[in-house]
Amino acid sequence: MPNNNFSKNWQIILGSVVLLLVYTFLFKFTGARFILTLSIFALPSYLMLNLFDLEDIEKIIFSFFISISIISSSVYWLSFLTNSIRLTFLSIVIFLTAIALIFNILKNKKLFLFEEKHKSKED
Repeated sequence: MPNNNFSKNWQIILGSVVLLLVYTFLFKFTGARFILTLSIFALPSYLMLNLFDLEDIEKIIFSFFISISIISSSVYWLSFLTNSIRLTFLSIVIFLTAIALIFNILKNKKLFLFEEKHKSKED
């Protein structure tokens, strides 16, 4: 049996879809936009947490709280330069997502940045 992410994380995917449908039913387009923005908001931190050996639910919870501090403060300070909160939010999310993807590529290629330092010595 193939070991893919869908078979491993079907509860999280189902919960996300149900949450999206409930918010869409209750608040129409505004509810759907809120859930999708919340997903985009937590995406860069979630991808950064893929570098560590954590469970998926831990990554989801941690990414939300990390994003509150990093993205919110970055958007606040950079919006003084751009005078547009939406543009600043979009640019910060794209920038952090690109950094996270680059680090994940480096980790998958096993470059010097992510070498294991505590290997057992076999003499």
